[in-house]
Amino acid sequence: MRKSTKVTAFCPLTKLLKSTRYREPHEGFIPFPRNVYQSNTSVRLFQDQVKSSIASLTQRKETALKTEAKQREKISQVKEQVKSVQTHVKAEFAKMHQRLTDREQRVMGDLRQREEEILKRMETTLREIQGKLESVEQELSELQTQMGKDALTFLQEESAANRRYGMTFTKYPRIEPTNHPQGAVSLYNVMGSCFRVSDEGFDLSVCEAELPVAKYQWPLKNTVWREIIDSVSPGTRLPFSP
Repeated sequence: MRKSTKVTAFCPLTKLLKSTRYREPHEGFIPFPRNVYQSNTSVRLFQDQVKSSIASLTQRKETALKTEAKQREKISQVKEQVKSVQTHVKAEFAKMHQRLTDREQRVMGDLRQREEEILKRMETTLREIQGKLESVEQELSELQTQMGKDALTFLQEESAANRRYGMTFTKYPRIEPTNHPQGAVSLYNVMGSCFRVSDEGFDLSVCEAELPVAKYQWPLKNTVWREIIDSVSPGTRLPFSP
């Protein structure tokens, strides 16, 4: 069964019974003063307590406002710093990109120059080989044509050619008759002077010029990075440095 307490309230001026009610157990008990002096004192004390609380809360409010302003200022500073750093990072990377682009253009120019030099030597050698090949093919064709002729026609044409150009068959060694008829030996000497092939002036070689590929691989990367690092002002940290 719930218990209750009887509470009696008096008017501070007339000290007459003002009201009566029952206070529940969970309610706080506020004693009522019995005279005006006590009432004024209680009110003054209460007001002093309220004023003190107001002053304390006002001080807290001012502290909170100042702290809030400082925090907003810090936030603004961080945002400004971020913008400044972003601008700096973009500028530094733009410089590095430009240096890399310039370096790339120089390397590509050097590579094209080396290509031209190497190909020039190789193509010169190729033309010499082609010239000798054409000469060999021409001589081969002439000899194959001669092989299709009979001996009498061949001798007549060669004799006419020799008289026309004043040629003699002394370029190649002649053979002396041993066990062969004199006529056959003479015919051999005449035909051999025309059909014999000399290796003189027929030296063929391949141009072995090679591109220094290793120069344009890892050493190039290391060299480029060293150039970028050296280009940074002393004491300046790279944007990606920890």
